[in-house]
Amino acid sequence: MAAIVAVECYDNLTPEEEMNKYKEWYVGKMGVEVRERGAGRPTKRERRDIDGFKDDRFEIEW
Repeated sequence: MAAIVAVECYDNLTPEEEMNKYKEWYVGKMGVEVRERGAGRPTKRERRDIDGFKDDRFEIEW
């Protein structure tokens, strides 16, 4: 209820280009993770493998 009232008390002055600054950059950068139907949750070992893969994939080289 308080959030509904608060919205009436301020104006959003953020320019449109600032609101959509990262929209074009972000779209299509990350694929959707898919797990086989019925496979259930990943085990601890599988989760570590997934996290290791993600860390290697997104490591930034300077």
